[in-house]
Amino acid sequence: MSGWLPYEGDLVASIGSTMDLRLPNRAALDAVARAIEPGDGREVIADLATGVGKTYLAAGLIDYLARQGVRNVLIVVPGTTILSKTLRNFTPGDKKFVAGAEVQPLVVTSENFARGEVGDALHDTRQLKLFVFTVQTLISPTIKASRKAHEENEAIGDALYAHLQAADDLVVIVDEHHVIREKAKRFNAAVHDLDARAVVGLTATPDAADVKAGKVVYQYPLAHAIADRLVKIPVIVYRQDGRKDLSTQLADACLLRAKKEPTWAAFAEGAGVPPVHPVIFIVCQTIQDANETAAELRRDDLLPGEGEVLVITGESSDADLAALARVEESNSPVRAIVSVDKLKEGWDVANIGVIVARRSLASETLTEQILGRGLRLPFGRRTDLEAIDQVDIVAHESYAALLRDKDALLQDLMKSGGRDRATQEQIDQLDFAEFATPEDNSEAVGFTVTAPAVATGDDEPLDGIGLAEILRAQEMGAQERQLDRNAQHSAQSMPVNPLQPIEFPTQTPIAEPVRFTLADVSLVAAEQQGSAYKHDPKAKLVRQALDAHRDIHGEVRVLNRMLTSEEATRITVSAGAIRRSLLGRVLNAGLVEPDLAEQLRAVEIVDAFLEGAGIDNESGWEWSVDHAERAETALLGIIRAAHKGRQTTSSWRWTPATIPLPRPAPTITRGTYDTFVRGAWVGEWVKSVDRFASFDSASAELLLARKLETWEHVDRWQRIYQPGPAWIMWPGGRYYPDFVAADSDGVYWVLEAKADKSAVDSIEVQQKAAAAGEWIERVNASKSFGTWRYRVVTEAQIAAAVDWKQLVR
Repeated sequence: MSGWLPYEGDLVASIGSTMDLRLPNRAALDAVARAIEPGDGREVIADLATGVGKTYLAAGLIDYLARQGVRNVLIVVPGTTILSKTLRNFTPGDKKFVAGAEVQPLVVTSENFARGEVGDALHDTRQLKLFVFTVQTLISPTIKASRKAHEENEAIGDALYAHLQAADDLVVIVDEHHVIREKAKRFNAAVHDLDARAVVGLTATPDAADVKAGKVVYQYPLAHAIADRLVKIPVIVYRQDGRKDLSTQLADACLLRAKKEPTWAAFAEGAGVPPVHPVIFIVCQTIQDANETAAELRRDDLLPGEGEVLVITGESSDADLAALARVEESNSPVRAIVSVDKLKEGWDVANIGVIVARRSLASETLTEQILGRGLRLPFGRRTDLEAIDQVDIVAHESYAALLRDKDALLQDLMKSGGRDRATQEQIDQLDFAEFATPEDNSEAVGFTVTAPAVATGDDEPLDGIGLAEILRAQEMGAQERQLDRNAQHSAQSMPVNPLQPIEFPTQTPIAEPVRFTLADVSLVAAEQQGSAYKHDPKAKLVRQALDAHRDIHGEVRVLNRMLTSEEATRITVSAGAIRRSLLGRVLNAGLVEPDLAEQLRAVEIVDAFLEGAGIDNESGWEWSVDHAERAETALLGIIRAAHKGRQTTSSWRWTPATIPLPRPAPTITRGTYDTFVRGAWVGEWVKSVDRFASFDSASAELLLARKLETWEHVDRWQRIYQPGPAWIMWPGGRYYPDFVAADSDGVYWVLEAKADKSAVDSIEVQQKAAAAGEWIERVNASKSFGTWRYRVVTEAQIAAAVDWKQLVR
């Protein structure tokens, strides 16, 4: 027997498609649609990590309700900041407007509900009315404070609150639901006294009591969003010398922001999208703290420009609020926003690059709400450029505690222990073909789709197939999609480490590419990047990323990764040497042919960079070696960013092929120093992209793998298997070498491990080596893949080598 609002799975799928909802939002809409079917006034909660797009879920739910005949929907928000944002979301023509809904509502606010034309529309049973109010507007009046929503209105014929109570199809959506949790009694009563058909809460931080009461029907934690590449990766940054004074914190934040900006600009220019500037977000305890912070930021050596520092508090002017609304625009001068709680939730700009917290963050909820301000992706997707995909958090004890407590981010609704699960009925009714993530969003850990947690309302979750498994099976082909659960488990890919896979160059007969040239690199971007290197820091900034990935069972694993640190040494180099080295790095990066035009442009780029840094050949300026190396990497970074953006519209003769992982995943493995068994899976390796590998010989292949694992100058390595796309053509067909390794100098080495006798006597080995040598020459001449080398190494050479340099010398 159907309830008040019969669940329509096809309608959910249609709305998800037309509104282009992300997979977690589609699954959340499906879970909410099921849960509110009875229309008995129940309260349900969708818990989605900040940055995933709760606004789109709300818009999708409103369209679902409207197409089911509901004509009265109320959105309740906790304050004016979220109110303004929500009104923009439902205002056609606004850049924040959420498009795609079939039924457009009449938006009713506290400012317009008393107008006659709105009053007439409130009684029109054909018109969808979307009421958007702050919770303060709805609470009952007191002797000292009247409330317009509770006053009788001539146009309506009753008080607005009473009108809402009388609507027999009212559904209430509560944004930032944790604000009206049970202990906020007046807020809670203002919502529940409406006697709505259903109350749907949206939040990233549900109250523990609501979770315990079973109100949460869908949950998608922050760790899942990080693993599925829907938000930035948080990076904790702290000083090794322990200094925490305000001046130092702000200087560090400005340095981190300045280093990001040229990369953002170069990527936007190369990709042909509007530029956006990274912004520092600073949360203070009091208005006095905010003003002191702003004054410090406006120092001549930090952010002295007109309008670069914006203070947002309860005392902010309309002009300041207007500047805040334009902060994502290309011509916005704002580079730092200083706030007192006002922007801790519901503010959803995408260009926060650095977060600093001056206030004491007493609760985990408040911590994650502020952290959430920096999670949105500035270009709508991960770019695989760290300066864009990461948000730096200048360390505060509360943030450090949050990241240490992984369970806070790995909260999971299911009692089964953390796997995303759905009932078979839900799986049958969701259109998985539309949920596949584009290839440019694929993770390095081997999964290319997201997998949301879907619950079944108040019922116990059934022990069904996981969404993650089904989605991965779809990627592997139609035949594998039909396999049962056991077969799906056996078809999982090999576990991997959080390392960048090594891309093996292969040549394909395709059209000549659009030529990348250094003329595409902005001199302004180069000068801006150089300005971040005016000061040679004496302290070390330690950076730790909170990353996440899904393992072969679909479970999310949080990884604490140490990133490159900022460090100063006493060894120095001259300005002239710096200039020569920069030119060499630019011209030898393999991105352009070093002809005369490119050489001249490289000189212009380097000189612009050095001008930004305030040095020239005659200045006598010296940098530490480490600072010079970081500067070189930074300059090369903006060139690579421009190149990467241009690659989206280019085609190439040479194509990078990711070395595939063998399937199925091993169920029986051996340790790296166990007795050798030919073909057995050996691991777990740390420097290998694959955590397990198999070998054909102990004295050559396995011994080489053990040494690659321990040698200092080996960055990462990967085993090559036959068949696969990583091959070199030789007279006998396709030649599959044994290994590829990347060293600390950025050189890629193709290695063939052989017995001593076969390396000398075998004609086949010699012919393959000759073919590999020719292949190496062609790869390096393409200037597209960096520097590659090839070596045949014998058992004796492997055994005698004490370090990497000796082996490849």
